[in-house]
Amino acid sequence: EIGVRLVGSEMCKETGSETIPLDSAQLAGDDGVVVGRAPELVHVCMESRQVSRRHVRLIEREGSLYFEDMGSSHGTALDGRQVPPFSPQPLTEGQFLRIAGFSYQLVRNG
Repeated sequence: EIGVRLVGSEMCKETGSETIPLDSAQLAGDDGVVVGRAPELVHVCMESRQVSRRHVRLIEREGSLYFEDMGSSHGTALDGRQVPPFSPQPLTEGQFLRIAGFSYQLVRNG
């Protein structure tokens, strides 16, 4: 299982934890894991108007993790570089993913 660590945001989660656990089976599925602010449309919900309803998708293919901005209003960045929408980008351990104004670092569990 892969985990993404959240820095400086509140999640729509009961635990209020700063780590977003990502289910390996869900990551490998057709839809992957979608992050955004519309609970009815996403797997991980963020409470912020800066975050789009469907902001970013994380997906695992052939053992590698990728992310894709879903055409969000405030964008997604990797290590400070803005990425184009609908263009899957590799995400490796230790890199920082910024969703609107919120930063996450990819960490592997275990």
